[in-house]
Amino acid sequence: MKVQLRVWGGSVVVAPISEPASRRRGMVNVVQYFIGIAPPKADRDRIRDFRGRWRSARHVLTEPHITVKAQGGLSEDLGWVKAVRRVCRTWHSFDVEIRGPHMFGATVVYLSVKSPALPVLHEQILACVPPPADTMQQYFEGEWYVPHLILGQSSWGMTDAELQAMYREADTLSFRGPFTATGLQIFRGLTPGRYEPYIQIPFGYSD
Repeated sequence: MKVQLRVWGGSVVVAPISEPASRRRGMVNVVQYFIGIAPPKADRDRIRDFRGRWRSARHVLTEPHITVKAQGGLSEDLGWVKAVRRVCRTWHSFDVEIRGPHMFGATVVYLSVKSPALPVLHEQILACVPPPADTMQQYFEGEWYVPHLILGQSSWGMTDAELQAMYREADTLSFRGPFTATGLQIFRGLTPGRYEPYIQIPFGYSD
């Protein structure tokens, strides 16, 4: 079966091209969550301004972020939040560096992210909130995890030419250097492409 790279919220997903439309419509009505790290406001604003050069990317409402845990296993009952808090209690702040542009296939432009801590944190959250095994590769988790920050994607309506132009021009983006991640942000979404900050969990958190 042929597949394509699609992005649901903040996560790259491998989806069958023949996926029934009824199933896609059903996904819209499900409250979904993902866990991420938001860069400083100045960096987020810089990324939004850059996206704004392309009409199809101007409507994106989810704030720029780095995904730490994708949607798999994050149920609507929110029972997993306590487990995530327990992980965060054991962590201290760490540095994260946003770097140069790359692409997932021909459909997603992203900025690479350097931080030795991110894959470790990702694995610890996976251990306490395990997703269904058959979704690991679909959501690029576990051994497929690649820390990244999405700039643009075809599912926003961007053409191949626009994505290639975005990829080339992304070299002009500059940031002041590494920023310090002090906690995790849980994002909640009711529709594809629109997620909002929902719960913030600081590292070293205690009741």
